[in-house]
Amino acid sequence: MREPLIAAAIGLVIVAACASVAPYAGGTGAQASNTLYCWKDRLVDEQGKLVCNWASTRYDACHGRETSYLEKRLVTTQPSAATRCENGQSLVYVTTG
Repeated sequence: MREPLIAAAIGLVIVAACASVAPYAGGTGAQASNTLYCWKDRLVDEQGKLVCNWASTRYDACHGRETSYLEKRLVTTQPSAATRCENGQSLVYVTTG
């Protein structure tokens, strides 16, 4: 039961990484399309992967709660501070390549 869920999460991350990024309200839209966002307090650095509620837009990261992971080998930048959500959550972002 867990393997199909993990496979679906991986697929979602791949699709999200390939999707274009819509600018967040008030944002600059300067981030590349291979940028992913998540809540700072949900980010967990596990062996070989970064676990968080990854999303392709700031808006989706602010409203998403589903946990997925990124393979560290796909990440080209370290998690960096992004904006805050309306609910007060701080976001971080990474780029993949």
